Amino acid sequence: MTGLAEKIIAVDAALDAASLPHAFGGALALAWCTGRARGTIDIDVNVFVPGERAAEVLSALPTGVAR
Repeated sequence: MTGLAEKIIAVDAALDAASLPHAFGGALALAWCTGRARGTIDIDVNVFVPGERAAEVLSALPTGVAR
């Protein structure tokens, strides 16, 4: 994976495939809601599961995405 958009799509697809409810936040959410992009290189994602499932969430992320 090279581009930010490609990484966002990969993270979304991986979390969907694992049936993990999630939403993107930070500058990505701001750009989506306001239509005004702000430069960012990170992907803020909130996953709505109990903390005990953290290992499951991390293992669901695609390879090539730093965490």
